[in-house]
Amino acid sequence: MTEGKFRIEWDVPFQITYWHVNEVIEHTTPSGERIVLGPKGEHDSEGHVFLTLIDDVVDSAKAKRIAQEIVQDVLVENFLILDGRSLGSSGMSFSDPELVNEAEVENRKKTGYATLAGNVIICAPLDASRIRKAFTLHQRRFTLDKRDEIDRCVKWLKKGHSLSDPVDQFLMYWISFNVLYGLLSDRGKQTDRVSINELLNGHPREKESITHILNKHGETVDILAGAELTDWHERTSYSEKLQESLKTDNYRDQLKKVALCLYVVRNQVFHGGRGLLEARDFYIGCSSLLFDLLRTTITSYAENPRFSCEI
Repeated sequence: MTEGKFRIEWDVPFQITYWHVNEVIEHTTPSGERIVLGPKGEHDSEGHVFLTLIDDVVDSAKAKRIAQEIVQDVLVENFLILDGRSLGSSGMSFSDPELVNEAEVENRKKTGYATLAGNVIICAPLDASRIRKAFTLHQRRFTLDKRDEIDRCVKWLKKGHSLSDPVDQFLMYWISFNVLYGLLSDRGKQTDRVSINELLNGHPREKESITHILNKHGETVDILAGAELTDWHERTSYSEKLQESLKTDNYRDQLKKVALCLYVVRNQVFHGGRGLLEARDFYIGCSSLLFDLLRTTITSYAENPRFSCEI
């Protein structure tokens, strides 16, 4: 241990108001911190982050800040990917950290405490199985060869989710999608369309995931199919290609054609091409569709980066 520094063990309690987890769940991060989350009341849950710092001062504010970052990284963003809901806006707050090994550090200088209050929204159940899946997703993301790229992808996804304007949301989601399909690019030699097709050739892997996206956003899919979305040279109509695909049972091909239509919409936004640029409801639909496509594809890629699909 570095001279002048010592081991400080912290227990940082936190609460999630109006979310109820139905049993105690524990998770240890790859870097050694432990998170425990369990029921508190009928509409509340409580948790603890146990972490160890090597420092020259007992700094509770630093411990709380690190605990918040851990919960954000391990629980909040992975739950957003899985369920499309953000725990960060549901009344999460952190209490004053408690020293676990106080007897060992009682003669050391201590700093003051800081508090953080969260906002409260509607009550909702928080099933333990979903939280476990969020923890598992974090473990898988942590072991990926291209972890930095996936983390960047999730960063843009979260940024888009925090916005209210549907066009701004769509742009942030597209940047996230660009990072994701860019994982397969041959150092910039492939076109976006080729990379999109290659990604969606293998992800999402399960037919049920694809059909769920297509059925949930069926109205938007139909609008895209009738929107006369063409490339810049007016040579290829991706709307017509989507129309033809919708007449078949090839759901993966339908999803790829939907993504290519969204690519044309992206070009219209960035470059001012013709299209449905004034239709707010259209962008709400496109943004929501792209959000679900991203969530499902990120999860699929994290579970198995290699292409292995059912259909």
